[in-house]
Amino acid sequence: MLNIKIGRYLIVIGVMVLAIGCASQQGKKARWMARQLPGSSSQNFDIPVTVNDRVIAWIDYFQGPGHRHYARYLARSGRYVPHMQAILKKYGLPQDLVYLALIESGFSATAYSRAKAAGHWQFIHGTGKHYGLAIGNGVDERRDPEDSTVAAAKFLRDLHQQFGDWYLAMAAYNAGPGKIEKAIRLNGTRNFWTMIAKDRHYLRAETKDYVPKFIAAAIIAKSPEKFGFGDVVYDKPMEMEEAYVESQTDLEVIAKCADVSVDMIQDLNPSLTSGTTPSGARNYTVNLPMGTARKFSDAYAKVPDSERLMALRHTVRRGESLGKIAKRYGVSVREILAVNGLSSPSRIRKGSTLIIPTGGAAKKSARYIASKYTARPDGRLIKHKVKRGESISVIANNYGVDRADLRKWNGLKSNNIRRGQVLKIYSEDEGVKVASSVSKRPAPATGGKNYVVRRGDSWWKIAQRNGISINDLKGWNPTLADKDLKAGARLKIYQNGEAPQETPTSTTASSVEVEEVSSSDRLESMPARSLASLPTSDHSELLSMKAEISTSAVQNLELPSNSKEISYKIKSGDTLWDIARKYGVSVKNIADANDLNPKSRLKPGTKITIRSK
Repeated sequence: MLNIKIGRYLIVIGVMVLAIGCASQQGKKARWMARQLPGSSSQNFDIPVTVNDRVIAWIDYFQGPGHRHYARYLARSGRYVPHMQAILKKYGLPQDLVYLALIESGFSATAYSRAKAAGHWQFIHGTGKHYGLAIGNGVDERRDPEDSTVAAAKFLRDLHQQFGDWYLAMAAYNAGPGKIEKAIRLNGTRNFWTMIAKDRHYLRAETKDYVPKFIAAAIIAKSPEKFGFGDVVYDKPMEMEEAYVESQTDLEVIAKCADVSVDMIQDLNPSLTSGTTPSGARNYTVNLPMGTARKFSDAYAKVPDSERLMALRHTVRRGESLGKIAKRYGVSVREILAVNGLSSPSRIRKGSTLIIPTGGAAKKSARYIASKYTARPDGRLIKHKVKRGESISVIANNYGVDRADLRKWNGLKSNNIRRGQVLKIYSEDEGVKVASSVSKRPAPATGGKNYVVRRGDSWWKIAQRNGISINDLKGWNPTLADKDLKAGARLKIYQNGEAPQETPTSTTASSVEVEEVSSSDRLESMPARSLASLPTSDHSELLSMKAEISTSAVQNLELPSNSKEISYKIKSGDTLWDIARKYGVSVKNIADANDLNPKSRLKPGTKITIRSK
């Protein structure tokens, strides 16, 4: 028993000695770290510098697992630090606060967080607008190094005036001033280090580590060679000059006039998110590489206003949804939302003008922004019950929303959905109605024969069996919905000239949609090569005109209005490819119009509908 007690005492003593040893080592490391500060003291810093276990842990991280990332951020800092420090000095702030941008974004203009904070200083939308940053109309000044630094300087100045302490001000920059005020009340102290030591559950770990991480980053940045970063090659400071563009202009046009790459123009103008200068802005200032302003101005003056924009402009008509507009031009809903700075498809209004990113720098910018973009839930909440045969794409198109947003709203990790599943959709579209449609269906008439639906029947099987098209079959039986097509239901079928004459009417999403394009729907300032991006099936006439159009822009070009529906009877040996070539349409056009699988075999005698010019 005595031996057991002695053993326990020895274990306790051993743990205490180990703890004392670790504390001693940490103390030695902290003292060594303090000696590594520039000038062997903190006198070269214009902010308070405290070296403790948390700071040392972050220095160890940057030297170890985070070495590659920190080295990249440090290299990038050479480009921005001189300009940013000059702005901080102008506002009477410590210039070492510039390293907040290092831990916020790694000095990246395109940094974008899950909280939708953007740019070098990671402003969220509301705070950025409050401090004067323009966000919208193809511009996001959170990504501009000068404008965002001015906003950050004002914000940090306000926070320091509120808290009277730089550590608390930095913590508030991360968590928000209200959060830090409450943390001070809960923990009964205004000392940052005491507050995070006493706090148990209120502050996030990210906020507790924010100041230690900043101090560690600043210490290394001041003496990189002492911490293993002596071989970093710093980017050169930004050197540029300004020029003016008279009207909305594509960045690719600006690049050609300055005889530089479009990537360089985008790099110098990161706040232009749509790939163009803002719509409606006159004499807008753009940044150009040093020494190119005169060359640009001379070349730009010779470019007609109609050729300055390579993206299309679309004027929204009554009843149009963003889904229909996106489908018409062969782009995604997300790309249109992103390039126009819209938060939701329901934000479009009749008469408003949208940039359609079909080409040039606008397309490239739209793809990048859309990859990080999610439309927030807006508009009316609709609950849609998935029907047999429906897919994510079909449902998204019907409601004018994007597939990715539809997945996010419903917590879906893939496009897989099941029949009977209820989906949440935020849209102003009814979904089942197609506005401004000129689809045609046969009007009810006498005659024909009655058909009793059998078990296992579908629209396709019935149409095949009777040698008619699905479009006609549904048109003759308008009161019968897909869900009502069950054994015992009765259908009306017409054969060989019995069918009634077609009369225009409105239709539903379950019918084949033929959109009308009115004479007021024009493509403005569209270069000839932009026609290649229009869907072949809907604009074959325009594509055939392409060879006759010069490289100058096409002004006030009207889209073809009504499409014709042709009834074609399938012959032996016919394929969809042969039929599509004969009528100058796409295989997809025919398959969609007749609810066909493009790979399915065609039955001779079956009638299909072809929409052609």
